[in-house]
Amino acid sequence: ADNGKMVNAAPAFVVDAPSSNSNFGVPINFDRSGNITSLAQVRVGTNPQSLVKRFVVDSSGKTVRTLVELPQIENVTPAFKHPLPNSPNQVVVFLYQPYGADALRADGPDGVYALAGAGKYAVRWFSSTGALLRTLTGGVLGPSLSAREHKHGDSLLMRAATRGQTTVAGLPFGVPDRKPPVRVLFFDADGRLWVERNVVDGAAHQADVYATNGSLAFRATWPANVELASAGFIRGNSAWGISLDSDDVPHVVRLEFTPIK
Repeated sequence: ADNGKMVNAAPAFVVDAPSSNSNFGVPINFDRSGNITSLAQVRVGTNPQSLVKRFVVDSSGKTVRTLVELPQIENVTPAFKHPLPNSPNQVVVFLYQPYGADALRADGPDGVYALAGAGKYAVRWFSSTGALLRTLTGGVLGPSLSAREHKHGDSLLMRAATRGQTTVAGLPFGVPDRKPPVRVLFFDADGRLWVERNVVDGAAHQADVYATNGSLAFRATWPANVELASAGFIRGNSAWGISLDSDDVPHVVRLEFTPIK
């Protein structure tokens, strides 16, 4: 018999994020204390550059901190602004290089955060007030693209050319020989910062894991088919991740990180 009780969820509060650009979206993160960190793109005064506004909201709905920061542009592959030919309204589209270096960020406990451009292992770790705590560096290059990845990159070039109403030869970029050195940043439930590096096609995931004081705690590897960055939970030496099978059906996977003997 089903002895489960029926429960109903109702919104306790709603957080509105001011944004001057509906295309920017509002990324939202939650920390272990129940705080919400949200982002919005704003303009301050007559400054022509769009800035990023961060605000932290506690579990009661009270905004406890706001901060305006410069966007990450160093070591990032910029989007190419391409005017469509023969467009009566001078329409401009943004085209992106395959395997380009993205702007990366991670939001951690109580408002701390980290920023990096994926094109270089140089991660800036900030306090909740926006003060730079430390810069984590590593002299690593991104891995070379495999034949499969080159083929996929060529298909992305064709797609970009079609969107820009031009040819592949008319694009200002091609498929690079290497992937950026950094894949993604994320904090775990213990406040440690994971700097996941790009690896060769099909290889196991690799990440440098930094303690809250900035020291390197350990280097982790885990199966290539298990995703932790976007859909995982890590505390201590244990992790929950998501794996997709051959039919793209998701499965929850429990991982235990143990020292290599």
